Amino acid sequence: MDQPILVRFLHPETDAVLEVSLAAQTRFAALTAVLCGRGFVPPQKPGYAFLCGGHLCSPSHILADYLPGGAAALELQVFAMPQIMV
Repeated sequence: MDQPILVRFLHPETDAVLEVSLAAQTRFAALTAVLCGRGFVPPQKPGYAFLCGGHLCSPSHILADYLPGGAAALELQVFAMPQIMV
């Protein structure tokens, strides 16, 4: 069963924080739509990248890949540079 986890997004340019409950099986490639849909960041092509613990997260990975064992929350820094640049 895919338990939801709390994901805390840190804005790339401000001190704003967005907390969203998402399925642990959510792919990083789907996160741009979540953030833009909530007005947290403006849309940009091809999307945003994310840093977790200083590591650039692969768009094909799922949130659970970066969730430490037993943790119920994940903190992600929204990477300000478009994915095409990384």
